Amino acid sequence: ETEGVGPTCRERAAPAPSAMGDQEEEEERKHFAAVVRSFDAYLDHSCRRLDREAAQLARLPPATRAVLDLERKAAALREAVRANAGVLAAIAEPHQVFEDDGGPGGPGMHSRELAARTAGSQGPGPPPAESDMDKVRSTLKQLARDWSEEGAEERAQCYEPLLADLRRLYPDARARGALQVLIPGAGLGRLAWEVARLGFNAQGNEFSYHMLLASNFVLNRCADVGPMRVHPYVHQTINVRTFSDRVRALEVPDVHPGALPEGVAFSMAAGDFEEVYQGQAGAWDCVATCFFLDTAHDVSRYLALIWALLRPGGVWLNLGPLLYHFAEVAGEHSVELPWEDVKRLARAQGLHLEGEAWRRCRYAGNSRGMMHTEYDCVHTVWRKPEQAQAPGSDGAAA
Repeated sequence: ETEGVGPTCRERAAPAPSAMGDQEEEEERKHFAAVVRSFDAYLDHSCRRLDREAAQLARLPPATRAVLDLERKAAALREAVRANAGVLAAIAEPHQVFEDDGGPGGPGMHSRELAARTAGSQGPGPPPAESDMDKVRSTLKQLARDWSEEGAEERAQCYEPLLADLRRLYPDARARGALQVLIPGAGLGRLAWEVARLGFNAQGNEFSYHMLLASNFVLNRCADVGPMRVHPYVHQTINVRTFSDRVRALEVPDVHPGALPEGVAFSMAAGDFEEVYQGQAGAWDCVATCFFLDTAHDVSRYLALIWALLRPGGVWLNLGPLLYHFAEVAGEHSVELPWEDVKRLARAQGLHLEGEAWRRCRYAGNSRGMMHTEYDCVHTVWRKPEQAQAPGSDGAAA
């Protein structure tokens, strides 16, 4: 385990090659290579998109084009795209991605194991899929959500209720250093970082390499290179109030990533939640999930694993909608239950509901846009009883 202490987040690799079959290892290499290529391809891909946009505008009458000041705007768009490309290049720069950190907490996320598993992933390959390019653009928006001053409003809606729960449930700040909090679906790591800033030992877990590379950069590299400016909404062409809104730059991160209490262990673990945390029964005092529950193929499996991970008396905090990410994906197993049935399954698992509320939350939106995605999220506090029994057991304590 490569947990870190103090200012730097140490990130754990997903299973090493020895834990994977040859075919699975090769598929992992290809997937990682495609992710890196998608970052590298951003500038060229974005310029082609701008070319298509310019071609549409070129069909306007000359007088109309003159009124719209299109040449100046086209130059500003390309400048914003080039700035984004510089940030993305820094995130995916090969020497950063594969280096062995060697700090006090041990290797970083991209340790020797990950480097070995993805060796040969750089270099020529097929063009990135459009889905991967969508994820690159989404990464820019996630940087704004998690690590910019402008994202503070969304973070207050989504993260603050869970942080308030932690402060209320564990009021003695001096005792928090003995507690372990797991944050699955950590994305770019801001919620996990905020948990660590409260004094808890915190570990985020994330499956997406796009998210992991970006979080690794923010948490472990921005202290060296300083804040960077991103233009997360440059690709938004609809529901835009002003052109300046579209091309505006946001500075990330808005805080120093190293500003954590001394002695706090803060880490990120790469990989699938259900795979990474097998064999960790009773290892966690709290599991905090935010916009995560609906990423499951089968939510009952998440509930069973959360139950197993919690120590007796441990707490599960949850906030989010039920979008069910695989609901419309062809060929994917997807169980889509209403919230009342999810609650029924959680109770059957043995969890006790201590609190439930509903909260309106926006997600990764442009605060100055003319349209916003807003969810009516459920916010719950569940506890595993001190004398917990395994579901379906004959009474033996779990």
